[in-house]
Amino acid sequence: MNLIADLWPLALLVLLTTLLTEWATKAGKFPYWIGRKILHFVAVGSCALAVRMTDDLNSLFWLILPVWLLLFYLIATNKLMRDERGRPAWGIVWFPFAYLILLWFYAQEPRWIYLSMLILAISDPLATIFGKLFGKLKYSLSGEPKSLTGNAAFSISCLVILSYSVPYHFEYGFIHDFGLFLYLIVILLTVAEALGSYGSDNLHIPLFAIWLLSDPQDLTMLSPVIVVLMLAIPFIWLTVRSQKLTLGAAITATLLAIIVTFKSGSYLPLLPLIFFFGSSLLLEKIFPTKVLSDSKDRRSRDIMQVMANGGVYGAIFLFLPELTREFIGVSQTGKVAVSLYEAQRESVVLGRFLLGMGLVSLAVATADTWASTIGKRFAKTAFDPFRWQKVPAGLSGGISLPGTLAALLGSVGIASFLYLLLPDWRLIIPHLIMISIAGFGGMLVDSFLGSRLQRQYFYAGRWHDTPPDSGTPGQTRGLSWMTNDVVNLVSIMLVCGTLGLIFLLR
Repeated sequence: MNLIADLWPLALLVLLTTLLTEWATKAGKFPYWIGRKILHFVAVGSCALAVRMTDDLNSLFWLILPVWLLLFYLIATNKLMRDERGRPAWGIVWFPFAYLILLWFYAQEPRWIYLSMLILAISDPLATIFGKLFGKLKYSLSGEPKSLTGNAAFSISCLVILSYSVPYHFEYGFIHDFGLFLYLIVILLTVAEALGSYGSDNLHIPLFAIWLLSDPQDLTMLSPVIVVLMLAIPFIWLTVRSQKLTLGAAITATLLAIIVTFKSGSYLPLLPLIFFFGSSLLLEKIFPTKVLSDSKDRRSRDIMQVMANGGVYGAIFLFLPELTREFIGVSQTGKVAVSLYEAQRESVVLGRFLLGMGLVSLAVATADTWASTIGKRFAKTAFDPFRWQKVPAGLSGGISLPGTLAALLGSVGIASFLYLLLPDWRLIIPHLIMISIAGFGGMLVDSFLGSRLQRQYFYAGRWHDTPPDSGTPGQTRGLSWMTNDVVNLVSIMLVCGTLGLIFLLR
């Protein structure tokens, strides 16, 4: 009851704003995007204020959850706001979902929840407003137009918010060191906002912000990040120039590298990521495909491809316990203090498991990518065990001998990086076997999803993963939204989720 008494004015304000902006946009009183930003400011700002107006964040979570479920239903059934293109406005759904994540994982740190939501409430709409009104230099990294003017508005407002709020929560001895840390946060958040499209930034901006703010590393940990930022310039230039990655994909890959480096304080966890991306590009160069089985074949990899394959690895590092930095740091010497294994054993076990699960995610991605590249290059036909029939080489769900051997080799290749990440060599062999098996099994899960759920088209006498260049296919099968990228992401999440469940029930 106290929670409702504390927060009913905010809830009433959000409800009235929703109804008024919905009516005003449908009546043509002002453009849709203005109504959306007004609602965004009021709703997200109310979420930020709520954590300052109550101490019962656990009850707040259970209060917001049914509201979010109702909002999700209304958007999915087209009973609430639609965007300018007439599609469901999913951006309205993402920010309360992010809020629920923050309340669940950071209930003990309400100040960081407040700041993260405040940045989303103020900086994000300012970027859109200034971009639409004054932005002339436009660009697109992920499909939605952005502007340098909007980026500047986001950066300046974010810097002002953090400058007046964050210093009171940090205990760094030198203001110039704090300034360096603060500018780095603003730069990373601005890049994250630029990569967002069609409301997705409502999800990743607060999550990225609270991760950066709530677990500040020792400033000595910034040196690896700065080195990564310096190397990112030639990396982005080379991969975009050679048309291996789109600009958005190259920037996304750089952010993944920064997340992994910043959280671990070491370059070592970067090596499996580099191995996956580097080996995939190298195999495509050495063994160019003869079969165009996917609409993205022979095209630059985009953001979705990068996130589908490497996003889970980066996300896992967001949740690594602080002890993992020390755990990784001693791996080169092979010596671990007794207290590290005894006094803080649970944290070590969790860190070791998460590192292994991160390698599993890359093992699945590598196995699938190698199998697809080698299979399409050397196999004339493949066999779909889930439909029990021969299929053309390259069709999703098909398995060939060359592709299977390549998948196993790729999975073992990723698992071998345990030698660098695990300090105790006695743990390497059993974990290497388990990660290799999990990676190979993930490739089979990917094949199953590709065979049974991925969208496929029938024309020219056989099934294809891509629609015809002209005309309409004779028939289709699979889910309309289940693309190859979605299959890759779901298969990785299923394997890692299964391992996580086994770990929790152990």
